[in-house]
Amino acid sequence: MPYCKPRSFIVLLAFALLLPCIPGAPARSEEAPAATAYQRLIEALTKGKFNVNVRYRYEHVDQDGIGRNANANTLRTRLGYTTGAFHGFSMKVEGENVVALGADRYNSTTNGLSSYPVVADPEETEFNQVYLRYTGLKDTAITGGRQRIIFDNARFVGNVGWRQNEQTFDAAQVNFTGLPKTELSYVYLWKVNRVFSDESVNGNFRMNSHLLNASYDGFGLGKLTAYAYLLDFNRASQSGNSTQTYGLRFNGGYKINDNTKLLYALESAHQRDYADNANSINQNYYNGEVGLAFPKVMKNLSVTGKIGYEVLEGDGVQAFQTPLATLHAFNGWTDKFLTTPADGIEDLYFKLALNYRGVKVLGVYHDFNADNTDADYGTEWGVSISRKFFKRFLLGLKYADYSAESFATDTRKVWLTAQFDY
Repeated sequence: MPYCKPRSFIVLLAFALLLPCIPGAPARSEEAPAATAYQRLIEALTKGKFNVNVRYRYEHVDQDGIGRNANANTLRTRLGYTTGAFHGFSMKVEGENVVALGADRYNSTTNGLSSYPVVADPEETEFNQVYLRYTGLKDTAITGGRQRIIFDNARFVGNVGWRQNEQTFDAAQVNFTGLPKTELSYVYLWKVNRVFSDESVNGNFRMNSHLLNASYDGFGLGKLTAYAYLLDFNRASQSGNSTQTYGLRFNGGYKINDNTKLLYALESAHQRDYADNANSINQNYYNGEVGLAFPKVMKNLSVTGKIGYEVLEGDGVQAFQTPLATLHAFNGWTDKFLTTPADGIEDLYFKLALNYRGVKVLGVYHDFNADNTDADYGTEWGVSISRKFFKRFLLGLKYADYSAESFATDTRKVWLTAQFDY
């Protein structure tokens, strides 16, 4: 879907605000059936649900090798409206606007300020989601248009919700839940609207791709998921990303006692070249994670600790890639490994989460090494603290520090977030 000028965003907002004011048709007894159907349509259009999200973000980046530090002040405003259902059909329209506050002192990837480190929050106004959904078939939802898609933990398909400009998908999706404890999803995908905006050279992905995800949650000890992601990129410059990935994931928990729960996750996937990809790809992915959750360490305090080991194989030429993932959530918050290095990644990580009276603290540590060689890439540690107020407001502070050995450069990042949701 094309770039949306600010004027279009204003028209969208005006439409959303005026929609509840559309009058119903006067009733006439001789036209009662038609009037009733019309009234149901008007009710579906006017008695829907608004959503509003406003997020201010300050991001500071101090990166060795770049003389200037980045200081980005951005404001993201998202306004949407979802209609009620009429004969099983409903519609969602959601606009998104990102603006920089004050002078630009960061490289947004579109503002030309390459003397600053990258903060991938470019200014843009666009339709974030516009889709039509049909739920008239039993246990089935069919969605067509621009939409948010997240599978599992977003390691392969996600919305990159951390960035100001969300990643969404132009796609047709079918979800079926008619079997016990089972969910089946199929997506035909033709465009990925990435965080870099339409004007960036990194732009959007145009493709003819198929995503299949099937999960079963009837074991009692966890959920088993099988998936097949067949990515076919249309542009010759992006054809090296065309891959077929098949995998299995099992995650869940076991209650040891009232105050202790064992957590675990295992995942394995295999990736090969696909479609017009001229490269020879034959790589594997592995992830194992185990942890303990203590919901009542003391009054109003819960603690969760995890240790994990993740491998994205590489052979020195090609490596396992996940181009549709929410990458910020994996392999470090400084985003040094958004593209897997040719020698692959071995990531040994630790996480410790605390929740005290709604104040959430998360600490993470990563030790990165190459899969194909004995190279030590570096380490990263980070900490975040956040709290919700009055259910709709959120404040958050986050810090990450990457210490390079043989990959990239030392980098420190600070984020301050203030958000309102309705």
